[in-house]
Amino acid sequence: MLITLCAGCMADKIIFQPRPDLYPKLEGVEMLALKNSGNIALKYTPPAQEEGLIFLHCHGNAENLRTIQWRQELFALKGYGFCAFDYEGYGRSSGKPSEAGVRRDVLRVWRYLTEEKKIPPERIVIHGFSLGTGAAVFLASQITNAKALILEAPFTSTYGVVGLAWVPGNRFVSIDRIPQVKMPVMIMHGDRDRIIPFRHGKKLFAKAPDPKRFFHIRGAGHNNIIATAGDTYWQQINEFLQIKK
Repeated sequence: MLITLCAGCMADKIIFQPRPDLYPKLEGVEMLALKNSGNIALKYTPPAQEEGLIFLHCHGNAENLRTIQWRQELFALKGYGFCAFDYEGYGRSSGKPSEAGVRRDVLRVWRYLTEEKKIPPERIVIHGFSLGTGAAVFLASQITNAKALILEAPFTSTYGVVGLAWVPGNRFVSIDRIPQVKMPVMIMHGDRDRIIPFRHGKKLFAKAPDPKRFFHIRGAGHNNIIATAGDTYWQQINEFLQIKK
């Protein structure tokens, strides 16, 4: 038991890599209270149209609200709403990073959008990148009424990325959760991804229920999906969400 706990602590230090950055100049940041008396930082940009879609975004392991500001602005330019947050232990959020904390955080943000902002669930797209795909799949497995689930560069599980899925204490086992998802699923992955191999996206896609779409981004690595795909990135999303642009 002690060995398993120690291995889990080491795993968390490898999986979660928060930047020592409190982004003091970033405007529009809100603090959401958690039931455990902690809080998490969040930034919400409403959609251009009153009934437009909102992306609930879960970021990567070494990102925070400041480093993904470009993504928030880009989605806003395309007319989408965008709600991003920092996991516990990231940015201005309190606590220490852990899978349990991430699960707690993403559920809290869902309640913020649906209960506090009164946004109908069917207008919310659950969206994750890299590590954030674990959080996104978890949330999508817990609810049934979101618009869709979109995953960029996802993994089957964190230990699975390094071929150790059989080791006790695996984190974010999305391969087991994604069959439980009851909404349309889109997976996009670059075939030159050296961080999370392309095969992870394909394996998740095979396990995902219909309706689903796979976007094979030829020549893309891990961090340049949008830049490599260009306009096709937005065309794929719009077609998947059945939006006429």
